[in-house]
Amino acid sequence: MTSGILLAHNQPWNEERLRVLQQITETPSPSGFETTIQSLIAERIRKYVDNVKIDIMGNLIAARKPAGHPRVALLAHCDEIGLMISHISQEGFLYFLPIGILDEHITLGRRVTIHSRGGPVLGVVGSRQVGVLSPEEKAKVVSFKRQWIDIGVDSRDEAEKLVSVGDPVTFNSPFERFRDGNLIVAKEFDDKLGIFVIMETLRKVSEREEHDAAVFFVSTVQEEIGLRGSVTAAYQIEPHAAFVVDIGWTSDVPDTMLEKQDLGDTRLGAGPIIDKGANNSPVLVQMLQDAARESGIPVQLRAAPTPIATDAKVVQLSRGGVATVNVNIPARYTHTPNAVASLKDVEHTSELLARVVLGLKRTSDFIPR
Repeated sequence: MTSGILLAHNQPWNEERLRVLQQITETPSPSGFETTIQSLIAERIRKYVDNVKIDIMGNLIAARKPAGHPRVALLAHCDEIGLMISHISQEGFLYFLPIGILDEHITLGRRVTIHSRGGPVLGVVGSRQVGVLSPEEKAKVVSFKRQWIDIGVDSRDEAEKLVSVGDPVTFNSPFERFRDGNLIVAKEFDDKLGIFVIMETLRKVSEREEHDAAVFFVSTVQEEIGLRGSVTAAYQIEPHAAFVVDIGWTSDVPDTMLEKQDLGDTRLGAGPIIDKGANNSPVLVQMLQDAARESGIPVQLRAAPTPIATDAKVVQLSRGGVATVNVNIPARYTHTPNAVASLKDVEHTSELLARVVLGLKRTSDFIPR
């Protein structure tokens, strides 16, 4: 059910595309604070769609050929993990709580940015000096309750002139490329790479042949704190099918034998990871595999016997049910200040999705048989 037209998927990465990718990854968007990145995304995709709106939750929903059939949604979440200021001490140190799931041992010594009403404020995450810790204390992970952010002030009064309880915080890590030019690193690809992939998919669909499907581009919010935005977005759109693009963990690093048993042998540069299991429509999985085979796009399969915590988990259950599939971009070190991914996988994922969307017909049937 894919398009018969030959589509090139090895085009070079020009500087403009890389600038967009860098801008997306470096734009702060902790869960509940996604306004800035949604404005950026809307600006970038407006020329490819017929309409764009932001709903009451903060989701961005854009439609291309909204009267088409079937109704197909491309979803990725724009929010990222982060921290939130919870208390300011008399000495001017900032205590915090996590936004989303973070490991407590990855924050120490990191530069962070507090996003206050007055503008960004630089900070450093600290704790007790290692030299004064006992051997038993050194062997333990330092809990968030015993970490703080130092913004270089001497008192609560001085700190409160710059920041406030409830201000969100993000890691201060730039987007960069490794020497080979293919691997990239940034503070959090989950799920900024997914956003970029569906933007690229939309661009490719719009620049190629006519399509029957109504295509909905959806940048969801608050995924990291409970898959919240996708619930209301899917309810509004009423899609027949949904492709949820997120990050897929890889098992191509040392000491991952146990992970291979659960994740499979997943690697950077080996193509998107397609989930197979109850949360994934067998019809859409087959469409993706057929399109990959016909075009020579590499894909990786992952066993998912129960729903994985992505937006697909709730989109599938919207209204009377939605044919849904997880399409995952391989990445290392997710939910840390420095994740690593491959531009090859980004390109292959957007190309594969574009082929499937272009190949859908008004008569396309998503009922499993």
